[in-house]
Amino acid sequence: MASPRFPNIPGVDVEIQDGNLKIPRPTRGPVVVLLGKTTSTQVRADGIRYAEPFEPYGLGIDPLDVANRFKNDDGTYSEVSKAILESYAAGAKDVVAVNIEASGISTDQQRYDALQEAYYNLQNFESIDIVVPVGTTIDASGLDSDKNFGYQLANFCYQVTRNNNEAIGILGTAPANTSGTPSLSDTNFWVNRLSSFDGVLSIYDGVTDVNVDDIPENYEFYGSNDEDHASLLNPTPVVRASAAQDQDGTPIDVGMYISVCAMDVNMYNAAAPRNPGFYTGNGASAYAGMVAALPSQEAPTNKIIAGVTIQKPLSKPQLQKLNRSRFVCLEQKDKGLVVSNAMTGAFNVNYYSRSDFVNLTSVRIVYDALELIRKVGDPFVGGPNNAARRNALDSAIDSALGSMVVAGAVQNYNYSIQSTPIDQILGYINVNLEIVPAFEVKKINVIVGLRASL
Repeated sequence: MASPRFPNIPGVDVEIQDGNLKIPRPTRGPVVVLLGKTTSTQVRADGIRYAEPFEPYGLGIDPLDVANRFKNDDGTYSEVSKAILESYAAGAKDVVAVNIEASGISTDQQRYDALQEAYYNLQNFESIDIVVPVGTTIDASGLDSDKNFGYQLANFCYQVTRNNNEAIGILGTAPANTSGTPSLSDTNFWVNRLSSFDGVLSIYDGVTDVNVDDIPENYEFYGSNDEDHASLLNPTPVVRASAAQDQDGTPIDVGMYISVCAMDVNMYNAAAPRNPGFYTGNGASAYAGMVAALPSQEAPTNKIIAGVTIQKPLSKPQLQKLNRSRFVCLEQKDKGLVVSNAMTGAFNVNYYSRSDFVNLTSVRIVYDALELIRKVGDPFVGGPNNAARRNALDSAIDSALGSMVVAGAVQNYNYSIQSTPIDQILGYINVNLEIVPAFEVKKINVIVGLRASL
């Protein structure tokens, strides 16, 4: 209240306030980071290229503007521009583009090397939520024998998550027909090739238990904390026996950090030529945009994906094969084209031997819980480590996790806060958290029978 104009005269003073009806700016949603090549040389007012190689651009900028600034020099839409439009059409609101072309990319190995440099640079970029290496496929055959785009991406997401910057990655597969619309036989061969983990895909086989010991012997998407992996400079696939382990001695499965899209789709957006009005793609960028638009507890499963149509609809048996092999697919339903099952790449031998993180929602809910605890805990850093402060931290964490229950992301939770005398000397407070996520509905079983009368 301002000082009254007539303080010595009894009466009623009035003040009219402004600003209480301001509409808050929307909070930033998950950021989709798209890495690909462009020849754009457009520059900002300060003379620096928008598409400066290996530098992220676009945070807080209209994605359509970013797409235009990442067009090729000849005015055509680059692969990055297309990916931005695909992601935006599917729901993404915050998109960051990274140009990985510094000296020309014409082979898979050159793209892999360029991505390696981009990942190394991006590890210190805090606005990373969903990462899509545009133009890559998990089954690319043009790489050195110990290299794989899928593992490279999974290792990047694992390492930045270890550094308190939780991320997931999404990439696609090679198409069923590289020169046109696939035939029925093309699609059938493609489904069988992917689901049998043919050739370079063998390291992604997290479902085959050859020795009947609940271990996927071929699977090599495990984490390592050695220098080559932690530095992102030479991350080669890791067998189970050499994997880093968590505190319980369980090998760390980095497949949980990625989703692999088996989608032969037509894209409809501004980058499509007038005739035929679409172009083809693997759906990874569109799926990333769809995920970004959904709350963590809402799975993409059975939801319509915008901006795409499927080239050749898959049958139920084909979808079963691909979903069982942990590929995210699209299913044509009467209501539209939907995601059939939103799983991650984590190993899944059977109901009794699988990762806790086979569902994308489980990963995203855990990420949200970690981010909430990080936010409520930050004000306590630098303060005294005493009982009163630990009790206050306890209340803050309980309130934050309670909000996730109200939102429907978590069913229940349990945690403990500990700080031994030695921890207090070192300045540590340990939070041990267990959560029961909101598991998604995947199937409704209906049993029907006939009776003469009821």
